[in-house]
Amino acid sequence: MITKERCCGCTSCAFTCLSDNIEMKQDNEGFMYPHKKDEDVCGDCGRCNSACFYNDQQKITAPTSIYACKIKDDDIRKSSSSGGVFSALAERVISQGGVVFGAAFDENCILIHSFAEGSDYVKFRRSKYVESDLKETYPTVQKFLDDGRKVLFTGTPCKISGLLKYLRKSYENLLCMDFICHGVPSPLMLKIHLDEISKDTPGKIIDFRFRTKDDVWKKCISTTATTDLGNVISKKRDSFMLGFLQNLYLRPSCHSCFANGFRSGADITIGDYWGAETMHREFDDEKGVSLLMIRSKKGEVAFEGIKSKMEIIEADLNHILIFNPNIERATSPHPARAKFFDLVKSVPFSRCVKKFTKKHIEIARVLLSPGQIRWIQFIMSKIKKQK
Repeated sequence: MITKERCCGCTSCAFTCLSDNIEMKQDNEGFMYPHKKDEDVCGDCGRCNSACFYNDQQKITAPTSIYACKIKDDDIRKSSSSGGVFSALAERVISQGGVVFGAAFDENCILIHSFAEGSDYVKFRRSKYVESDLKETYPTVQKFLDDGRKVLFTGTPCKISGLLKYLRKSYENLLCMDFICHGVPSPLMLKIHLDEISKDTPGKIIDFRFRTKDDVWKKCISTTATTDLGNVISKKRDSFMLGFLQNLYLRPSCHSCFANGFRSGADITIGDYWGAETMHREFDDEKGVSLLMIRSKKGEVAFEGIKSKMEIIEADLNHILIFNPNIERATSPHPARAKFFDLVKSVPFSRCVKKFTKKHIEIARVLLSPGQIRWIQFIMSKIKKQK
């Protein structure tokens, strides 16, 4: 019997079942969980339990090298959330006849994991702060691998762990890349939010972008929605992002993550290099800087193949941890998480978020620039070390 705190919804158990007796169903919070279709069909073979990485002690594969990176192509960097590392790796794999897996919104603004074999990989660019639906991704990855194709699989640390557990063996032609993960918000909450912000705008929202780079790339709370009629809804202080950053509606397993701390088995970990200006002021040009951590020989080979396209300097893990604590530890749940999910059934989403978000944090975001906030974090970390 699984608990919600020990299930990331990776689908490994569902596609491992020999009787096809497990299906993924959405719960009342909007997250997907495995359910048996028919108790009488289950033969208690144990394959589903063996396919769950929560039942294993995850091996730590710490990074051997860490870099701050910016792709030299300004157009690609502008179309990326940070420094464009993903695009460089994706183009390399595709040029070798490979396939790239990532997450993109469909025409209903539902985030779906899928694959790309050509230039349409660009749909996987940019950070998307909501849980993706894996559908039949894991079996599709395995088919490509068994056919001898190179595969770049990108996803949260838990989705990497789930994939590796599902495959049951290592593949030399598989490159896994995860990212520093704060946790995945509920897809249902995003749907409710989009319904709310679009109610006074003609058309249906077909595209939603987090952290637009119209201003400063470090601003985490701006979004842009586009309708099928071409109408644009821009938010400088998006309520969905405010709730996400204060942990109001993350998946329960995110608060006791089993895959962070370099335990996912990924070959490369990427992320936004928050705090770059406090250590590499000359390198941070406010257009986006990626953090790249190499964790395997395959990751090292892949990085060598894209170095010529990047501006690169070495980075220090201890400095990075000041601004990216989720590398090592899980995000704490909001103390009023249960109350929020109960209230949002009858009260508008934005009002619920406003009620439960800490006012002093939002005041600081209004009065201070992202750079000033990072400097305060940096100074406070120094003070703590001196105590």
